[in-house]
Amino acid sequence: MEEVVILGTGSHAKVVVDIIEAMGRYEIVGLLWHDTDPSRLVRGYPIIGNETDWPRLLEQGIRHAAIGLGGWTDNRDRRELYTRALKAGFEIVTAQHPSAVVSQSASIGRGSTLCAGSVVNTEVAIGVNSILAIGAMVEHEAHIGDHVLLSNGVNVGGRAAVQDGALIATGATIVGGVTIGAGALVAAGAVVVSDVEPGARVFGAPARPRIT
Repeated sequence: MEEVVILGTGSHAKVVVDIIEAMGRYEIVGLLWHDTDPSRLVRGYPIIGNETDWPRLLEQGIRHAAIGLGGWTDNRDRRELYTRALKAGFEIVTAQHPSAVVSQSASIGRGSTLCAGSVVNTEVAIGVNSILAIGAMVEHEAHIGDHVLLSNGVNVGGRAAVQDGALIATGATIVGGVTIGAGALVAAGAVVVSDVEPGARVFGAPARPRIT
């Protein structure tokens, strides 16, 4: 099996560890993050260094890395970590749980994470470094951009579009044909029936910007 390191040590890193183990393709060497502590284990694996150790590991032939940083409040840190790791020379692993259902006609971008029970239907396109959490469903011909988070139980309708960096919170529904603009936030449980402007934050059913 090919060796891989996990970039991150928090809750999402633990999810990625579970997915990588279930895939059965990679051997996890350890995790890398700022909180280097050789005595602490994450899901049974050691923290083997931080970003300053990337060149050493690459020289040792450990070329695969999985992004273990989530984005439940902001996707920018995950995007920047992905960009730095790619520039450093890592081959970024796409972590796809065996129970995820992915159409043969769908395309999944490098570094994305597909959690258990997620569904990617016919002719869907998923960009790089995006997350489909447990039970997220993307219907036919929808387009999910780069660095997007679809949280648990999100339903994206057919031919909808979720643009780069958008964050869709738990249980939200995006009806077919709707576009969610780049960097927008759709709140938990919201039902989006019309386009959302880039950077907007919408709540409720039907979803609207919150008036403060």
